[in-house]
Amino acid sequence: MASHRGYEQRIPKLTTKRSLQTAMAMLRNDRSVRAGLIRDRIAEIRRINDKIAAVEKQLASKVIESGTGLTQLCGIGFIAAAKILGEVEISAAPMARRRGDLDTKLYMERQKAAGKSDKVRCDASNGNYRTSSSAS
Repeated sequence: MASHRGYEQRIPKLTTKRSLQTAMAMLRNDRSVRAGLIRDRIAEIRRINDKIAAVEKQLASKVIESGTGLTQLCGIGFIAAAKILGEVEISAAPMARRRGDLDTKLYMERQKAAGKSDKVRCDASNGNYRTSSSAS
């Protein structure tokens, strides 16, 4: 927001509702083209934030609906759980379709019964994961 001097100290980042409100208040009486463009950008940031919140809410309800215990694990929120469930579902789907089901719990039970490990080693620092069979 390069329209007002000293804004960097008052609003270092436009990442919270409060900082967006403060920026809009600073621009309230400014009718310059630059201020208009900044107001448009702030409106766009607000729309995107609203979309993100709606998607996060949908993911949370789907994760809860799945009955998974993933979110009980330290560091696993709804978004990470949804990502894990999506990957398990995707990898389970071809085999499950041949059997006529898409139940991931049943898939994991069958994998375990077949002697395949269901353990996943997580490297939390970079987001990569490997199954225990590929762990070094």
